[in-house]
Amino acid sequence: GVGTYAPYKYDLRKFMCINSVTYDHPDPSIYTVLTCQSDDPGIAIADFVIFPPRWMVMEGVGTYAPYKYDLRKFMCINSVTYDHPDPSIYTVLTCQSDDPGIAIADFVIFPPRWMVMEHTFRPPWYHRNCMSEYMGMIWGEYDAKTAKEGKKGFIPGGGSLHNWMTAHGPDAQVFEKASTAPLAPQLFDKGLAFMFESKYLIRLTQSAL
Repeated sequence: GVGTYAPYKYDLRKFMCINSVTYDHPDPSIYTVLTCQSDDPGIAIADFVIFPPRWMVMEGVGTYAPYKYDLRKFMCINSVTYDHPDPSIYTVLTCQSDDPGIAIADFVIFPPRWMVMEHTFRPPWYHRNCMSEYMGMIWGEYDAKTAKEGKKGFIPGGGSLHNWMTAHGPDAQVFEKASTAPLAPQLFDKGLAFMFESKYLIRLTQSAL
């Protein structure tokens, strides 16, 4: 599924998907066969026809198909008066559950955007959720976790996990800065973060540790 405010945030034409393509093999009697079992790749030359001389590469399996979407084309919306709108305004894709308003999984991004809210603490405040959140950085730095005293902040490749009702929020440096900063219009263009949000408890695998 797509985000809650989908008509305003994206265009289906911006989701790119492969088309079915027909290939003519120059020599249908000889093929290179690639296999992989237990992480051990193998290569063999076969002198028999695996596929007919003319064969089709399909778009996917059943109703599934691979696609890609350029997150730089996401049309972000935000408050133009005060306070924070619900983070669902940043939802790119969603998988809805049987419970209204509660998703099995949301894919959310926090892209470059203008922040103009008045009488508002603009970074994400200290809070708890009834949803589990896994967050990561694609590039730049997160506005609620910045570098300080020679230490790196929330950097690309980094991630954080906050399960149900786990309190989290900005660090002390961000809190002090945002609490005293003049609330002039500000363009945040220092990074792109993403988040997977789910109604389910997220557990780390042993390999992730």
